[in-house]
Amino acid sequence: MESDQLITLAPAIYQVNLPKKKILWVGAFPPNGADIFGGVIVACRSLLKSNFSKEFDLSLIDSTQKSNPAPRFLVRAFYAFLRHIKFIRKLRYFKPDAILIFCSSGFGLAEKGLLAWYSKLCGIPCVMFPRGGGLLAKAPSSFFWRWHAKTFLNSASIILCQGSAWQKFAVDVLDFRKEKTIIINNWISNSKYFEIGEQRADIQVRTNLAILFVGWVEKEKGVFELIEACKLIAKSHDFTVTIVGDGTALDNLVSRVKKYNLMDRFNFLGWIKGETLLEAYKMADIFVLPSHMEGFPNVILEAMASRLPIITTPVGNISDIVKDGHTGIFVPPKDVIKLAQSLESLFVSAPTRKLLADNGYEVARKTFEIDIAVKKMTYVFHGLIDKSIGQ
Repeated sequence: MESDQLITLAPAIYQVNLPKKKILWVGAFPPNGADIFGGVIVACRSLLKSNFSKEFDLSLIDSTQKSNPAPRFLVRAFYAFLRHIKFIRKLRYFKPDAILIFCSSGFGLAEKGLLAWYSKLCGIPCVMFPRGGGLLAKAPSSFFWRWHAKTFLNSASIILCQGSAWQKFAVDVLDFRKEKTIIINNWISNSKYFEIGEQRADIQVRTNLAILFVGWVEKEKGVFELIEACKLIAKSHDFTVTIVGDGTALDNLVSRVKKYNLMDRFNFLGWIKGETLLEAYKMADIFVLPSHMEGFPNVILEAMASRLPIITTPVGNISDIVKDGHTGIFVPPKDVIKLAQSLESLFVSAPTRKLLADNGYEVARKTFEIDIAVKKMTYVFHGLIDKSIGQ
């Protein structure tokens, strides 16, 4: 019996004693307390706190944008040069088995694509995880953006796609092999959103509903359409709107709200985090994100986990998350009338709000918990590294 037990345990003991595989990770890791926000930061921080960091030996390079709007080109180029020097030093002294690069579009993608190219020259497999919706919106109708995306993603061994829309874009628009792409859905960063969803009382008929928007306050986020829609229904419905976030359009947005005499309906909180942000979700009745373009927005996942009915647009990977009439309501981008009508439909129907909220919560539980993404990423990296070293 003891002999059999030893035979069974020996492989497990051997595996425990193996050194961890090394991953050099380029992502968003601003210092704690830094007033820098964004979906990539949320994704990187939550992944770093997960079992992914226990499975691998990680070395980090922070590539967080220093400000919004972005600094001037020469400033960005200077910081990119410093990161390239750091990257080369890490390759030499850390000796990673694989590279993980979170990237966006534009200059950021060009910088990260050069890192991937250098990794390929060194024979180190590189996984790129593009984020945001800029490329999805621009590349199909622009030769330059198609060339840009294909050129700087081409050196990656694997491209992680936030959803089927990103994978379809990579295969159909950029002509990558499907085998080069793997779908890993975005994930919910904090289990406390699920606690809000669990604790949310039955949705009842109320006369004063709270609308929540969370994100960059930019024209492309549809914030001006939200203001216009609220103007149309303000006389017939009692509601408040909380805007969480900041951006270059904030001053103009506040001016328009004042022009329409709606300041008593609007709360502008700026960027908030931690318990304050959780409280904003807890106090909301409806979540609205009427973006013109998106990648795979974390805030929609947070709203679903918080058991909120959602009104949004079917852009980017949002259609992978939200199903119209089942977990949310779709409105066409820039369509103020449809947005106003959708808000009214939820104002007057508590059963509809509850149906959408309950369905969204269940989908979030089954599909977007971080452990699901971590298991898949772990499998990807073990397989890629083993293949590169011939195991």
